Amino acid sequence: MSGFIKSDTTDGQWLSPVPTERKWQEEKLVEIFFHYPNASPRWQYMNGLIHLGLELMELRKVIPEYNLGDKVTTDYYNHGEVFEVVGIRKDQLELNGDWSGGTHSSIASAWYPIEKCRLKEPGWIKIRDNSEDI
Repeated sequence: MSGFIKSDTTDGQWLSPVPTERKWQEEKLVEIFFHYPNASPRWQYMNGLIHLGLELMELRKVIPEYNLGDKVTTDYYNHGEVFEVVGIRKDQLELNGDWSGGTHSSIASAWYPIEKCRLKEPGWIKIRDNSEDI
């Protein structure tokens, strides 16, 4: 006996009856679960997909979604320098802006922890120069 639960041998209702769509679904299931369809009953694969979806929902509650071009502030400066999001990783944003704090007008990009970034609120005024960020 192998230790694995015998795979379903009947077509599950959870896959598409459309052949081309079903083929795509099965290709993606193999990418997610490398042992698909031989190691578990199909309902266990569905449970895995549900768990992945629920984890993604929890992440979205904690970390706001950022898009390229968003304006953000960070805890790097106390006066609220505004940076533009030019890159996105799982736990970091690549920010472009004046990292000198306004003393040298040194525009550069750097990766910064996503949990230390905040989206710029509408109507927010930059303390140093409010002419461009009202």
